[in-house]
Amino acid sequence: MSRITDPAAEQELRELEDDNPDYAGMRRRILLEVDKRRSGWKAESVSAEKRSLRRGWTMSAGAGVLACVAVAGVLFWQTDTATEPASTVTSNLNETSKAYTAPAGQALEASATVDGIKLTINNLIQGHFQGRSTTEKPSDRLVLQMSLSGLNVPNAEYAGFASTRLTDLDSGATQEWKGASFDLRQGMQNVSDAQVFDGDWAEEGQARRFRFETSDLYTVRRHDISLEGVVKDQTEYPIPSLQGASVLLTDSKWDEEQGLLTLNYKLQGTEAYSLSSLPESLFSETQTQLLLNTGTRTIAPTSGTRGDDAFSMNYELYDMSAEERQALTLTYSYAETVEKIEGSWQMDFTLDGTQAQERVVQITPENASEIEQKIGWKLGQADVSAYGVYLPIERERKDRKLHDGLVLYYEKSVLVAEGFESWQGEHAEHPSLLSSGQAAQGQEALSFRFMSEAVRNLTTGPLAIRLQNALVVREAPTGSGTVLAAPTQQEQRIDAELPDGSILHYRYSREGDVLKVITETENSLHLLEAPIVNANGDTYRADGKSSYAHYRPNGDYRVDVYPNVPQGVDPELVLGLYSQIDPSLDTEIVLRK
Repeated sequence: MSRITDPAAEQELRELEDDNPDYAGMRRRILLEVDKRRSGWKAESVSAEKRSLRRGWTMSAGAGVLACVAVAGVLFWQTDTATEPASTVTSNLNETSKAYTAPAGQALEASATVDGIKLTINNLIQGHFQGRSTTEKPSDRLVLQMSLSGLNVPNAEYAGFASTRLTDLDSGATQEWKGASFDLRQGMQNVSDAQVFDGDWAEEGQARRFRFETSDLYTVRRHDISLEGVVKDQTEYPIPSLQGASVLLTDSKWDEEQGLLTLNYKLQGTEAYSLSSLPESLFSETQTQLLLNTGTRTIAPTSGTRGDDAFSMNYELYDMSAEERQALTLTYSYAETVEKIEGSWQMDFTLDGTQAQERVVQITPENASEIEQKIGWKLGQADVSAYGVYLPIERERKDRKLHDGLVLYYEKSVLVAEGFESWQGEHAEHPSLLSSGQAAQGQEALSFRFMSEAVRNLTTGPLAIRLQNALVVREAPTGSGTVLAAPTQQEQRIDAELPDGSILHYRYSREGDVLKVITETENSLHLLEAPIVNANGDTYRADGKSSYAHYRPNGDYRVDVYPNVPQGVDPELVLGLYSQIDPSLDTEIVLRK
């Protein structure tokens, strides 16, 4: 399973639900991986104001996981293209080579077995992610990459240890942490996980002795139980598989503008709370959820709050008709313990500072001039370590000001090494963040920070960054404005087409001297500025304080308010700067051939 390199952030991730409201479209990309873990909910209230800012986060979707910085540091998901390891292990070194395709740091042969279940520490990696945006020199962290074999629990989907303790045998100091957890759905043999510890570790040429202890292995599986009847206020839905338990839907609310359905409900019956004895390591895998069911797919909530037994959850139902909403049914999703294996797995090992330390090296991209000529990015030297890659983009702040032809960011940025492809990276300080006021005074850069399980050796072999689907700034051609029939209190509609065939849907109305315009776009067309209104030879710009946007998975939905627009005239709506995907700019930054 994937991890992150910060222990506190890793804990935050486990406490996040499947679609935390602050992350919108960007986080959906991350959740391609999180979905594998069937994440649960963390209680969190979300205001309408936060939801209205989703376009800002979505603009950075192609820029990786910037939005996650707000809560848990930078999260960066990756997958390994290597095949699943064999079910039998002939030696620890063989197991290491299969479980971790590019092992870094110090290889170990430390293992412990309880009831035939063997836990092995394969690699110790001491180091840190380094980038120029770091204000202080980060301290080293110690990653313990592990594998689990010998488990045979039919129907189990996840396994997690109750707790972990790391003891310095020289000083007696200890660190306690949640246990490791493992995804069993692709098989139970040689599944991998890693744990991260902060502290002072071995210097180069130094050896230190530690004891790793973890106890009580829990295995669980999830159930998705369909509830009888359509979604209806003041209705109780018995949970067939949990005797005496039910969901009471007290009321619901539909927000047409945001495409948001809110369900307020209560869980009734003691069986609904039978998960309190499960370990913290399985927190996200064992949370309950109420899902909507369309008949062809299920829809998870995207924001909400929860109390002891009362829940208020929001579901994004864009482009769903009233008839489709009225036909929705409910699915109750929960976890149960399959088997608990009691015991303690204890291993002593020696941390060799010379072997375990992974240094940061700098690499000059081999095709830097070609990249600058093609997309205008002047690349700096990349900082490469086992913990990830940091590549600065040397664009001055003034050069990131929006203009026609500017490459904002790439919707897909992937680090590619031998047998390995990352998930989306982070593009910090890119121009669209600068224009929306979300950027700081930091360095523009591409960052690929590895989860603890994917920390790997990047010192040899080909290394590149694949960039796809460039978001490029466009300026509407002269004469492409849209003339509106004189606005009234009654909302009117009109569509406009850009020369490239892109469609804009306008809805407009007025209250007194205030003109309100709702603009909806499709696919990859995103508005970077509010449209401009021309009337009677004068130009009117939207009131930034009154204008807002709502997130949509594709295209834009924004509401702009224009004060003091004269009545009785046919105003012209002129599109400002916008962005579209330009696949012709797909490219690859070659860090090492």
